[in-house]
Amino acid sequence: TWGWGVALSELHYQLRIIPEWKLTTEAISGLKILIIGGAEVIDPAWITMLTDWVNIQGGILIVSGESGSILPESDNFNNTSDLTLSSLTGVNSFSSAPDTLTTTHGAGVVFYIKNYLGEDYFQATMIDRQTKLATFRNIISGLLNKVNTRTMIIQSSAPTTAGITLYQDTSAKKLFVDINNRNVTIAPDEMSASITDVPGFQLKIAKPLWWGNDPMGLTNILSPDLITGNLSAYVDNDTIVIDVPSLTYYASIILKPDNATNIQNTKENSIQFKISPNPNHGLFDLSITNTDSSLVNVSISNIVGKEVYSKALGNL
Repeated sequence: TWGWGVALSELHYQLRIIPEWKLTTEAISGLKILIIGGAEVIDPAWITMLTDWVNIQGGILIVSGESGSILPESDNFNNTSDLTLSSLTGVNSFSSAPDTLTTTHGAGVVFYIKNYLGEDYFQATMIDRQTKLATFRNIISGLLNKVNTRTMIIQSSAPTTAGITLYQDTSAKKLFVDINNRNVTIAPDEMSASITDVPGFQLKIAKPLWWGNDPMGLTNILSPDLITGNLSAYVDNDTIVIDVPSLTYYASIILKPDNATNIQNTKENSIQFKISPNPNHGLFDLSITNTDSSLVNVSISNIVGKEVYSKALGNL
């Protein structure tokens, strides 16, 4: 990937690496952006698959350098007369290629850049990398705007030294946000290290379709640094907003929609849900009916996870 992965990770884009032998229709079907950063050997058999992905699915294809200048092993790695991806990029030859070229194909877009942007970033010093990041950000955001879409992380004020990874369990309706501090400095003797805290930051995430119209529900944190009471998370229209306080090591945040009412026909032995406080933070009713067990335990905890009420109920 020659620096693309590092740069996009520091900009908090969610990404994964697809080896060339695993580049299939299924592998790219869920992608919004595919980056081919200086891959000289490209199988012409990819063309139909990539063309359909761009045209029909609205994919964003980014190609750099001499990608597609060499045929695969089945063709003895011979040089091509035209770059293999020319039908998509509009660029036939690297020597005569423009610095950049953007072409629209159906619902998607293809962006060609002659410069080996990823390699330059990979070889740059840490100071130079900070200035180069803006180029990556501008390219990605500009292309997203062209096809009127957005990435999972809409906006983040986190520093580049904070790693952010999102996961989701659609069946359990859970959204996971993993944050780790990468700002670790190894001492010259390599026998010790110092850690600089990640300052507090705000994270805006595109609300998944399975979340529905529910407000923020149960919020849990697994971390040596934070407890739930330190975190603010809420739903703002189609966006989930998380205010993350400063942390030293890591935090795994688990978010669920507030669907506490009308929980029916569940086969779970244990159910957790959040009850949004009423205006007076006073009494509320909890109704449980038609359980299979002869004994039901009810436990209520406050916002910081401290149990404030517990009672064993009879047959319901």
